[in-house]
Amino acid sequence: MADVTVDLARSIDHVSPEEWDRLCGEYSFVSHRWLRLAEAILADYEPRYVLARHDGRLEAAAVCSIGRRFKHQTLQRRLGWALRLSPLMRCNSPLSSGPGLLGSGSLRIAVLEAVRAQARAERALFVTYGQCSPDDVRWPALSAAGLDPYGSLSDMVLPIAWHSTTDYLSSLPGSDRRRITKQERRAEREGVRVERLHSPDQHARRLRELIAGVLVHHGTCDIYVTDFVEQAQAVCGTDLHVIAAWRGGEIIGCAVALRDGDTLMAKWLGLDYALSWGTSTYRLLLFRIVELAIELGVRTLSLGPTASETKQDFGAVASQRLSALAVLAPVPASLVGSGAQLVAGRAAIDPTYSSARAPASPALPG
Repeated sequence: MADVTVDLARSIDHVSPEEWDRLCGEYSFVSHRWLRLAEAILADYEPRYVLARHDGRLEAAAVCSIGRRFKHQTLQRRLGWALRLSPLMRCNSPLSSGPGLLGSGSLRIAVLEAVRAQARAERALFVTYGQCSPDDVRWPALSAAGLDPYGSLSDMVLPIAWHSTTDYLSSLPGSDRRRITKQERRAEREGVRVERLHSPDQHARRLRELIAGVLVHHGTCDIYVTDFVEQAQAVCGTDLHVIAAWRGGEIIGCAVALRDGDTLMAKWLGLDYALSWGTSTYRLLLFRIVELAIELGVRTLSLGPTASETKQDFGAVASQRLSALAVLAPVPASLVGSGAQLVAGRAAIDPTYSSARAPASPALPG
């Protein structure tokens, strides 16, 4: 196809916001500003954007990045040496881990071939593809490009169908509704207050500490720059929402959500485990996020794949997501997975794996 060109950009700033956003269509958290946010807040982030144009018009693209470390500390500790020798080429939305392939079906194969070529140029042995539904229309192109399903998770999603919190509570089973009421009363006894934080920048340092605490607690590598809360607010403006849990005049927990159109994504959780362990803090943060989604009038609240049983108490349902893998060497993907699991255990195959343990001193002060 002589009228098709495929180029590479190393920053989203090298692509016109207008032509990129036209390409994104209905897909969430892959528009120009969300990718600008990712480039601003992800430490050591190395983006690669594969761009396919037909007659000069951007018709398809892939959002990729070079991965030189694993997301979980167990994997990084045991297999990090492998990525120093040969990195990963990731093809996904950096903020939501969703699919990274955009645009026209006729050009998807050309884009994915260019992704593989770029991966080889970067000395990568693997290409990983972000989580998508089993019936995603891009699977034929992925399969044709040698990307096979590899690993799955259940993202917890709450479809928002209510106009008020009262309507929402009325729709819940009686046991779940009573559980929420009990949590509210318990919070009063514990002196915990959970509410919207209207000036996140004034508390950015504390929010950052709390979020880092959760990452450390679960054994997840902290991949964010120090001032990422301030950076996120600067880029997102009113589409960044923070729920804070207060106790004794101090923030002991937070939930940070991002809105893109009709979708609200609960992106970051922060907790001071010494002050919040054994309290109602986590459940109330979840409830306030649900209230926020109803207030904003979005259609979907994405709550992530962890703590699924707790989220089900709030009406969330599991949405299956599959990842894909291409091995750019004469080694079967199944053998790669078995070897990684042998070395790193469950952390190699379960994206929700956590090495968290209960705090040594969970008793609350005072």
